[in-house]
Amino acid sequence: MDTRQMRCIIAISEAGSVTQAAERLGLAQPALTQTLNRLEREIGAKLFTRTRRGATLTEAGLAIVDDVRASLAHGDAAAERARAMGAGRAGRLTVGFVTHAIYEVLPRALRLLRAGHPQLDVVLREMSNAEQVDALEGGRIDIALLHPPVSVNARVNELSLGEEPMVAALPTAYELADDAACRWPRSRGTAWSGFRSSRSRPCAPSCWARSAAPGTR
Repeated sequence: MDTRQMRCIIAISEAGSVTQAAERLGLAQPALTQTLNRLEREIGAKLFTRTRRGATLTEAGLAIVDDVRASLAHGDAAAERARAMGAGRAGRLTVGFVTHAIYEVLPRALRLLRAGHPQLDVVLREMSNAEQVDALEGGRIDIALLHPPVSVNARVNELSLGEEPMVAALPTAYELADDAACRWPRSRGTAWSGFRSSRSRPCAPSCWARSAAPGTR
């Protein structure tokens, strides 16, 4: 049973008349009648009882009409999804992100993405900078939300989403200069905490180097 035949069955069952069904489908009544007769011969059972008052489903017709309707709906949904994928409105998008992106950038981006592309499946993967660079070059993620500086060998489009200040939390007794500058040389022996270089490479060495400069605010 092809799609055209299934649409004929549904149209006749809903209209209750071959003539009215033909009008709905934009077909000539004899053409629809021929289609129905051919289908009934193929399956070896009458699907409708036809009288001057109209057409009603037989037991055989009742037995298959729900399955026919479900098959049509499934086929229409598949066709729409294929069209959406062809137009770039559906498919799968894998996004890598650093932890800090979940506070503002990622939620805002997801809201806009859902509004514009509701059929798109989004896969989120929390990763370090280094892991995202490797996954981006290997084609395992489509978008990377990370902190610069980074070095990516793959051909990519890069966009800066904004800048954020870095804040150091110091003990209240920590000695600062009159202008609130941090006197690093006096802090030798002080314990500092942060991400391991293996997790934040190459960000961490750069951050520590800048922080160690005398006069850092």
